Amino acid sequence: MFVVRERERSTGTCFAINEDTVITANHVVETAINQTVQFEGEKPQWARFVKYSKKSDLAILRLKSPRKTPGLPIQPSLPLELGDDVFTVGFPQPRLQGWSPKYTEGTISSTKGLRDSPLFFQMSAPIQPGNSGGPVLDAKGRVVGVVTHKLKRSQVANYAANTKHLIGMLERLSITPGQFRSHESRRDAIAAVQKAVCKVRTYGHRASEQ
Repeated sequence: MFVVRERERSTGTCFAINEDTVITANHVVETAINQTVQFEGEKPQWARFVKYSKKSDLAILRLKSPRKTPGLPIQPSLPLELGDDVFTVGFPQPRLQGWSPKYTEGTISSTKGLRDSPLFFQMSAPIQPGNSGGPVLDAKGRVVGVVTHKLKRSQVANYAANTKHLIGMLERLSITPGQFRSHESRRDAIAAVQKAVCKVRTYGHRASEQ
């Protein structure tokens, strides 16, 4: 039986890129002693830190028990352009809105982040606490970013880490993301994303590394 004896500290969103590797935002898990992930219809399981980046706010976790479901493909080549359609699936404010996955969509508002940072991009897709760490996908269902932050009291200034730095992290670890599979419709793409997104819960507290 899966038993957690520690008090839950925070929650967020994560997503699988292959059978045993998940991605989330570093700020969700960086001060946690332990973390669990849970996919829809599955039991929670422990996940361990593999690599993180404070600079791009990304964290790579390894599942204790690999899954048979393939992960999401990451789009490394085509640059984002203003007005491109994107969507995300995640778990915003789960204690209020519930744990069923939530879909939001929008467009690329800027190809740069705050103060023109090249590590991030801005989008109009609305995000809330709990969305952090979720995938941002293009119309074909390929990951183009990871939800990281938003400006306070703003519904339109939402930001995500682009995939360039993430791909570099994965290559250095010899981790291969899922292969792209063409979807006949947006509905099919969303269904594939639902199978790959997961809840992340953190427990305990450790000092943040400087």
